[in-house]
Amino acid sequence: MSRQAEFQKQSSNPTKYYFEWKSDDKSFAYYDKDKKENVKIELPFKFLTLMEFHTIKGWNDKNQSGVYSNEVKSIGNDEINVRLFKGTQSIKGVYKDIKETIVAMGGHYTKSIYIMLESGEIANVNIKGSSVQSWGDFTQKSRSRLSDEWIQVSNAIELQKGKVKYSIPEFKFAHTLSQEQAIQADNAYNELKSYIDSYLTKQIEVIDEEEVSVEDIF
Repeated sequence: MSRQAEFQKQSSNPTKYYFEWKSDDKSFAYYDKDKKENVKIELPFKFLTLMEFHTIKGWNDKNQSGVYSNEVKSIGNDEINVRLFKGTQSIKGVYKDIKETIVAMGGHYTKSIYIMLESGEIANVNIKGSSVQSWGDFTQKSRSRLSDEWIQVSNAIELQKGKVKYSIPEFKFAHTLSQEQAIQADNAYNELKSYIDSYLTKQIEVIDEEEVSVEDIF
């Protein structure tokens, strides 16, 4: 980094919404900081994938605190720094080496997908558990299509493990981007990348605790 770059203003986070899958509601929702409540998004939900990362989220009962970490590109190689919003407990290392401690802290693996909405706005989708497997199955043989096709979630898949019933999103390709939408997507990607590049130079992400509701991190 050059000496001049030290004094340049860092890019602000362009992500407007943080969506999470709500199993009971069979839909996505985001937390509205002003209203201090979750806002449900009715299906179908359409988006374009911009970037994918790995992170840790959760809830620590002992400290009544959210669990969070930085975002990394390679969960198998990059170091993650897992912390609590309240309290001093933390753990740093490669995920496979510290997984047991993360679980003991109340944390869990989370897939962080940065997306563009039809409006052109940048948002983020967090998925965990079986929803991650659903995303992995969907993208495994079709990653080359992610750059120029809309993805749509129109239905929820109902599953059951033991006595617990839950739902996961069903991901499907919708249609190809128009030329205008492709230009819009390039602009959104470049704006996001500028922020992400500055973020990755930091050791830990700075998160506003008000952005996370207790309900969201279970």
